[in-house]
Amino acid sequence: MTRRILAIDTATDALSVAVGVDGELRFSAFQRRRRGHAEVLIPLVQHALSASGIGADEISEIGVTLGPGTFTGVRIGLAAARGFRVATGVPVTGVGTLELLAFRAGRRWPDRPVMAALDARRNQVYAQYFRRGGGAWPEAWSFPAAMPAAEAASQLVPGTVLTGSGAPLIATAEAPEVSICDGEARPDATDLIALLSARPQPTRNAPAPNPIYLRAPDATPARPLLDL
Repeated sequence: MTRRILAIDTATDALSVAVGVDGELRFSAFQRRRRGHAEVLIPLVQHALSASGIGADEISEIGVTLGPGTFTGVRIGLAAARGFRVATGVPVTGVGTLELLAFRAGRRWPDRPVMAALDARRNQVYAQYFRRGGGAWPEAWSFPAAMPAAEAASQLVPGTVLTGSGAPLIATAEAPEVSICDGEARPDATDLIALLSARPQPTRNAPAPNPIYLRAPDATPARPLLDL
C-alpha cells in the first residue's frame, strides 16, 4: 500500500510543511516566522497537496511536532493535525522537536552522541540527550527538560554534537570539547517525512498524540476584577 505522509511543524519560530510518498519527498516549504502560523498553515497545506498531486482523502498519515517550543505554536500544529484526522480518519503521529533535531544531526554524525537544544530564553534551554540505537535514529539518553544552559553543559561527554537554537548557549557554558552541528537549526517537516518513513506505519486507530510542554506559558490569563 502506498504511504502518503503529510508533515507539519509550527512548534518554534518557524513553520514548515512537507509531503512524502513512500519515503520520497514530493513537496516541502520552510519559513522563519515569529507569528502568524495559524493564518498561513492551512493555505500552505492545501498548496502542498495540490503541488504534490495528492488529494486530502489520499493522505495515509499525518506527522506533527509535539514540542517543546512555543506554547501557541505547538497548539496550532496539533489542532490542525487533529482536525485533519477528524475529517479524514487517518492516524496522527507525533514527534518531539528535540528528537527531530537529533535525527537530522545523527544522519551527519552517526557515531556520536547528540544533544538537541532549543533556546528557552532567560539563559535556559529545552534539551535532550540522544545516542544512536539499534533501530532508526535516535535513541533517547534522557528525558526532554527545561534547564539552565550551564546545567545542560554539565551533562555533556567529550565528543558530543550540539544542535538547535540552544546549542550556542550550551557551548559557551564551560562545556567539554563538543561540536556544534547547527546552532540555527529549527525543526523541519522535511526531516519529519524522513523519520516517519523509517518507522512502521501506524494503524488507523492509533491514539492521538499529546503535546510536550516543559513549562507553563509565558502569558497567563488576567485576574478577574473584584465586584465592588
